Amino acid sequence: MRKFSTILAAAVLACVVSSSSHAGIGITGRAGTLGLGIEVTQSLGPMINVRGGVNGFNYSFDGTESGIHYDIDLKLKSFSALVDFHPIPLMGFRLTGGIIFNSNGLEMQSDQISGSVTIGGETYTEAEAGTLNGNVDFESTAPYFGIGWGNAASSRIGIAIDLGVAFQGSPQVELGATGTLANTQEFIDELRAEEAELQDSLDGFKYYPVISVGLSIKITP
Repeated sequence: MRKFSTILAAAVLACVVSSSSHAGIGITGRAGTLGLGIEVTQSLGPMINVRGGVNGFNYSFDGTESGIHYDIDLKLKSFSALVDFHPIPLMGFRLTGGIIFNSNGLEMQSDQISGSVTIGGETYTEAEAGTLNGNVDFESTAPYFGIGWGNAASSRIGIAIDLGVAFQGSPQVELGATGTLANTQEFIDELRAEEAELQDSLDGFKYYPVISVGLSIKITP
């Protein structure tokens, strides 16, 4: 999969470099499930465009996973290399495929534990468990397929809409602890079991929905 991703990304960049200097170029500002972003679109012909963009956003919230309450920081950061096919150029509809270079993830820290907490299959006191810290990461390259409307390389001003899926793989969860038993093998084994429970609860995010809307402006004739 990574080899395919590298080849496809290289093909997109090669197309951009080799395309005519007279091709239409547009810029689009976006907001959506990948965060806030900006991208450049270049036309390679009446039916083919290439796009490259960057997205980012941070958001903090709290939630409960496997019975443990966490403060969670969602960190969105990604770069995209995409190819659009416009089967009916004048209609603006497009089919899109490409790669999202994915640095999205979560940072988690448990709230102050009072009394006791269950980790894996065992119960531990506040002193024994301490604070739990976790990171959730995904594959660094995610193939993307979707549909959309709008053509930044041909419309002076337009609306851009994208609906698709990024195949970012199953989440990889890593947990650590600060308590008095944090370095014992028994506690570490239970912490690994807790990681597995978290991964199962987040497994649906391996198919990440990409939804965005934006405003595009053509910057060349």
